Amino acid sequence: MQTFRRVVIAAAVSGGAAFLAACGSIPFADNAPTLTQGPLQTSEITPEVQLTLPPPIEITPSVSAPITLRVWLPEPLAPVDNEDAAELLSEQISGFLAQNPDLQIDLRLKRPSDAGGILDTIRSASAVAPDALPDLTLMRRSDLAAAVEGGYLETLDTHLPAGFLDRLVPFAGRLGQVDERMYGIAYALDVVHVIHMNDSRSPGEIAPQSFTFDAVLSSGLVFMFPVNRPAALNETLHTQLIAAGASFDSDGGFTIDAAALENIFAFYEQAAANGQLPAANLTASDPAELLTQRVQNGSIRMVTARLYRALAEADPDLAYAPIPTLSGTPATAADGWMWVLVTGDAQRQAAASRFLLWMLDAERQRRYTDATAYIPSLIEALESWENQAYAGFIERLLANAAAPLTGNAVGAGRAIQAIFIELLSEELDARSAADAVIAALDS
Repeated sequence: MQTFRRVVIAAAVSGGAAFLAACGSIPFADNAPTLTQGPLQTSEITPEVQLTLPPPIEITPSVSAPITLRVWLPEPLAPVDNEDAAELLSEQISGFLAQNPDLQIDLRLKRPSDAGGILDTIRSASAVAPDALPDLTLMRRSDLAAAVEGGYLETLDTHLPAGFLDRLVPFAGRLGQVDERMYGIAYALDVVHVIHMNDSRSPGEIAPQSFTFDAVLSSGLVFMFPVNRPAALNETLHTQLIAAGASFDSDGGFTIDAAALENIFAFYEQAAANGQLPAANLTASDPAELLTQRVQNGSIRMVTARLYRALAEADPDLAYAPIPTLSGTPATAADGWMWVLVTGDAQRQAAASRFLLWMLDAERQRRYTDATAYIPSLIEALESWENQAYAGFIERLLANAAAPLTGNAVGAGRAIQAIFIELLSEELDARSAADAVIAALDS
């Protein structure tokens, strides 16, 4: 049975872990009644009649109850075992309420996806319990696209200050767009890259040229990456296709130079023949599954930025580099959590926009995404990271980032993924795999 935690915040909140675990709500006082005295009719009164007016009625001003914003947070952005993040979230929401005494916040932590997740709950509640819907929540790209298609989201185009989008890293600005309308504002991002232990045991970035396909093959490095990812197309191959100039169209089309596609597949065919692709790659669905032992010389391993930051705390000698590509062009596959607007009520939209912009203050965003190990979407927040070398590396990756496939492009991704697995299983050679992709997508 799905469970969720709920807290209504009406004043300053303290004790972060307790804040996230709090239950119940704070009831509002009933509005005070408003009395209105009707106009006095004098047209029928003769001069002989003495008119005595009743004593004046004291009218009590109407006191409006504050708006209670319903905000849903996905559990990855408010992990129950992260007390630092809990304290910080409590602090930031309390600060917002102190500046906005006309608002309260009903905060709920929700499963991010699948049955009972954010999109699933919005879809089911929109028809039978619209009052239970959030005003504002966060979604990943794949759910956002489906929610827009279902008509569950409002655009944010008119709710952002002029020039706000210019403050986002370029990829973040694109991530929330559907049909050239802004439905989501990226808040917390993640990317993929590889890690490696330098022979000199010096941390930092390894030059991209070190991990061209030719360089990896000649080095003998074992390449570890999870193939069985929940995405339609695993992020490693997706990155390599984008770096080679490929594009996925919203109508399901896929475009790439045929020679480049065959060269990408040839890299994997040769790496498999050299023993550089462990069998565990095929069954792994999470990068962490391939990190059963400390990273050592002799291998490169695909990780998310969040995983790298956790590993680097324990092993500061780790080096990082882009995913190997045909030319060495730095690229990545990226995703992120985006704020989306659900309510169609103009007054609630205005209140939700105030909260959204509060959370997207550069310093507040930097602190909270740092506490949860995500990448901030604001350029200013990213450039204020303590590790400026890694921040610069992330910026270069995001300049050439592939967003998750959505809509009809998902089918193209699944077709390529299936053929790629046949290649890695040595059921197809590189030329046959490239031909199979072209044939599958042409049909």
